[in-house]
Amino acid sequence: MKNICSAKTIRFTVILLFVTIFSYAQENELPETNGSFYAISVKNLDKAVEWYANHLDFTIESTAENDERKGVLMTRKGCILELAEFTGATDLKEIKSNIESHELFGIFKIGFITSNIEESFKALEESDVEIFFSIVDLPNGKRTFGVKDLEGNIIQFFGE
Repeated sequence: MKNICSAKTIRFTVILLFVTIFSYAQENELPETNGSFYAISVKNLDKAVEWYANHLDFTIESTAENDERKGVLMTRKGCILELAEFTGATDLKEIKSNIESHELFGIFKIGFITSNIEESFKALEESDVEIFFSIVDLPNGKRTFGVKDLEGNIIQFFGE
């Protein structure tokens, strides 16, 4: 009889442990997020700030500088962008010579959602931004296009 009580006690303890763990996991789920943050290492901070301000309507929020880097935080609705110029950084173009951005591990493009894909494409095309690919229709009914910034980073736009 003593063994049955022990088995029941163990079973109850295991069930209680699972309930506790499950409850803890439910309570500690990642809250809903919105907006985005990107950080890009750039060759020339001033030129990059000008490009993102003129072409993507980012505005400067703050600047910082130390011996190792100069940086600017820029914002636009729903997005924070950090541009950083690091002392002694190597131009990725020198390293990858014959390697495309998608052939390296890590982030190879960033993206934005636009309320009007055609107007966004037209505005960027008319401002002489390098078009990576023109508007295409996706299987889900959405439309998208891509451009490149001064560093050759791909920036993709998706229509709502």
